[in-house]
Amino acid sequence: MSNRRAISFAGCGLLLAFIAITACGSDDRQTGCTAPSNEAQLLEAFRDDPVFNADPPAARRIDGPRSSTACRVLNREDTSSTSVTLTFELTRAYTRDDLTAAYDRDVRRRGWAPVAVSIADPTSMDEAHLSYCKLVRDVPAYLSVDSVPGSAPSLRSSLSASATPAQTAGLKDARLVVSLVAMPAKPCPPAAASQGP
Repeated sequence: MSNRRAISFAGCGLLLAFIAITACGSDDRQTGCTAPSNEAQLLEAFRDDPVFNADPPAARRIDGPRSSTACRVLNREDTSSTSVTLTFELTRAYTRDDLTAAYDRDVRRRGWAPVAVSIADPTSMDEAHLSYCKLVRDVPAYLSVDSVPGSAPSLRSSLSASATPAQTAGLKDARLVVSLVAMPAKPCPPAAASQGP
């Protein structure tokens, strides 16, 4: 019995070692995906963009600016991109007018041209979105500013004596997300093609 157990443990050990070697040796880069040739400089230019210095009203920075390099496999459908993202927590979701008042004039003054975006299947009718484009270091870059409403507890679950903290742990506050993304294969629309920094 002890020999069988030793053999079983050895087999499990070999299996775990194989899995670890396979995971470490596997390429987590998307085949056929090409990062911009000047990705490090591009990310530096993105991080230096004044849009990340803005502090919109009733917003608290909670994450970022966070940089991401291109072509990493995130899951079966998604691949990372060359981008910088900043997230704020809001006391209430912004409307499109709020976003425009907080960002539009300033980003246009810095050469960002608005881009019409059609959201085919918005998660919520309360979401607000602004999108802009310009060339940054000769690469088309898209700036998006999104307000996503928080989720509030339902009256029934908040009144229920059986509601547990785990049931309310998934609640989210409203968020404001500012992202700059390099899209080398998607040129800016003609009106947005002015050269940036």
